[in-house]
Amino acid sequence: MTRHVRRWWPDAALGVLVASAGAFEMSARSIGRWWIVAVLAVAVGLFRRAPVAAAALLWVLLYAHLRTGSTLLITEVTTALVAYGAARWGRTVTVWFSGLSILALGVLGVWLVGTRLDIVLPLVPLVDAATLKRVLVDPPGVGTQVALIPLGLALVGFGPPWLLGLAVRSIDEARRSRALQHLAEDHAALAHQQVEREREIAELRAGQARLARDVHDVVGHSLAVILAQAQAAAYLQDPDEVRATVDRIADAARRSLQDVRTVLESTQVEGAAVRAQRPPGTLDALVTGLREAGHGVESTVIGVPQPLPPELETVAYRVAQEMLTNAVRHGDRREPVHVEQVWSTHSGDGAGQLRLEVRNTVAADAAPPQRPGLGVDGMVRRLASVGGSLDARLHDGWFVATASLPVRAVLR
Repeated sequence: MTRHVRRWWPDAALGVLVASAGAFEMSARSIGRWWIVAVLAVAVGLFRRAPVAAAALLWVLLYAHLRTGSTLLITEVTTALVAYGAARWGRTVTVWFSGLSILALGVLGVWLVGTRLDIVLPLVPLVDAATLKRVLVDPPGVGTQVALIPLGLALVGFGPPWLLGLAVRSIDEARRSRALQHLAEDHAALAHQQVEREREIAELRAGQARLARDVHDVVGHSLAVILAQAQAAAYLQDPDEVRATVDRIADAARRSLQDVRTVLESTQVEGAAVRAQRPPGTLDALVTGLREAGHGVESTVIGVPQPLPPELETVAYRVAQEMLTNAVRHGDRREPVHVEQVWSTHSGDGAGQLRLEVRNTVAADAAPPQRPGLGVDGMVRRLASVGGSLDARLHDGWFVATASLPVRAVLR
């Protein structure tokens, strides 16, 4: 309730001021009617909150003006205030209605001067009607000029307040438009910052996932090789063979530490440099390392190997590393692991496909996996990132993992 009163009290105070001025004018000039002053006060009280109602009340007063011959000067002041309020705070229709009302008031005055001069002359405030008729109407040749006076008075008396209200309205709308524009720009800036934060978080999570896959591949492969050698060493009788096996275990551990260090160092490089990081070795080096660790490996290369871009070379290396790790970990250690590389070229520009296949026999007492491990999921993600695919399945006692990668020529 207090807020509602606060919104209306300036209008009510202005209405009281107009009523007081009208009462003073009525008392000083001994003219007018109290109800006209009351309507004027209400119209002024509404000129900001309800300009249409205020304008309608003034048209009612105009009719009363003509019927009663009231000549209160406060009426013109009120009309000017309502014209300003309609242009300043009214809706678009109200602005047009008030502007046309001023023009219509002038035209009506012209018509009345031309047809009902006896009604118009008494309505002019502060001037005796007989004197006005003697000065403006009786001299010959001035009838047309006199007829246009009401139009000029309406435009000059009420036009400027209406134009002033329209100007203030335009200034406020421009200010509000600028404020909305600044608000929209602020929201856009906040949205951009949010997008940047989300992008940074996504890049961070992608880097964490990439690091986890790399560490898993490196450590998993090395531990699988070390475990296989350690288990084999338990059955060796010759001290020299035991010493050689221990040396191979130490070499595998050192290579694993170096690979982990390389992976961790790669996280210090940002952007394209991370993607351009090449793997620590080649596909042939993986096969050779597994063979040197004492595990049987049969390797076949079909087609002509060709250099790969860094991202494809890294994916091929890590996928082959994980497939060999799974073969050593879950396969029959008495049987060799079969590795096959198939290079095919579809066109003269070097584009083609690399198919990596790793096969190993499955031990008769091996339990089937309950669910795919992290390694399989990591291989699928790596291959999908370069448009490749993975197929892994059991077939007649063999576990066969096949990875397909698109091959693109290295840009010179």
